[in-house]
Amino acid sequence: MHDPMATREPFERSRARLSLVGALCAGLTVLVQGIEQVLSLAMPAPATRETLIQYRPVDGVLAASGLFRLLLLLTLTAAIALNRARRAPAASLVGFACTLLVIGFELAQRSIDLFVVRLQWTREYEVTQVAAVQAQILERAAQWNRITEALYFPPIVMLCIASGCFALALWSDERRLTRLVALAWTLNAARLSGRLLAYGFHGLRVLVGHIYFPVVVVLYATVAVWLWSESREASRKSP
Repeated sequence: MHDPMATREPFERSRARLSLVGALCAGLTVLVQGIEQVLSLAMPAPATRETLIQYRPVDGVLAASGLFRLLLLLTLTAAIALNRARRAPAASLVGFACTLLVIGFELAQRSIDLFVVRLQWTREYEVTQVAAVQAQILERAAQWNRITEALYFPPIVMLCIASGCFALALWSDERRLTRLVALAWTLNAARLSGRLLAYGFHGLRVLVGHIYFPVVVVLYATVAVWLWSESREASRKSP
């Protein structure tokens, strides 16, 4: 006769481990975002045309931290999806799948921006002494920025869907902390919706930019606390 406890305990052990790692990743996300915020405010890019291709050491740090955040996002959303897999399988799966699509896009875009635009085009700009060629390189970089901005529309939609799915998956739980995390994901979905609206109403861009960091801190701080509590609960269920 099948014993349900025999399959439950391995699941709870996996949930406990992944939740603990996810909590650490969520906490690190807050830390990394804070460092990026400080660097961006302390060393803003100069307002020149050459800024489009200029490579500074701080740009390398920000690029590396951005890639690191993608790894953190992958792990913590996997932990959320596993935690809600039995209670809200559809919402958890869709939320995690949307996150994977966004991470794939981010990896491709950031790689091109760093290795082609910031490194290769910068070398070409510095080597050539012909003003017309330099102007062409700058115009190419400007077009890349415009194309990138347009291409970000689908990933933002995917992130908005993922945030809504995680909020839905968590809202079915009556525990106060879980409901709080669901509200945080709802707030993030609202922020992303505002970013989508900013494509048509440019006045919203400033507001969306100002609320980005506070919303991110609230979201990942609550996720870190919740995943840590989930890890403790799963550990008690799998002695």
